[in-house]
Amino acid sequence: MKVGAAFLLLAPVFAVLALALLVGAIYLDSRQIAFLAFWHFGLMLAFLAVYRVVAHAAHCPLCRGSILVGSRAQRSSRAKRLFNSYRLRVAADILVKNRFACPYCYESTRCTVKERRGRQRMKCNIPNQRV
Repeated sequence: MKVGAAFLLLAPVFAVLALALLVGAIYLDSRQIAFLAFWHFGLMLAFLAVYRVVAHAAHCPLCRGSILVGSRAQRSSRAKRLFNSYRLRVAADILVKNRFACPYCYESTRCTVKERRGRQRMKCNIPNQRV
């Protein structure tokens, strides 16, 4: 959940940085700065790709709504936005407070990793062997 939130917040930062570098490269007529701008743009696309893969695992335990991927469900009237985006608000809350308020049911939830039922962790028990 934290990985998806971090990639969601980093992608716009790299988009703005790439745009600023591209404008600077055009103004200064520098190919090196333009190459750096396109590198940042590619990094932003990679962040968005990783975000799309990881974000589907994050959901509200009460209403089972996906919190980092947009859905067309009606949001709670108490849900708040960050830069006009509910997803950015949830991602920032996950990274800063280690908890989030679901934008659909407004249930406050702490981010914890729980062990799944029915699965045991793989243990490597090697018996003592005499050589």
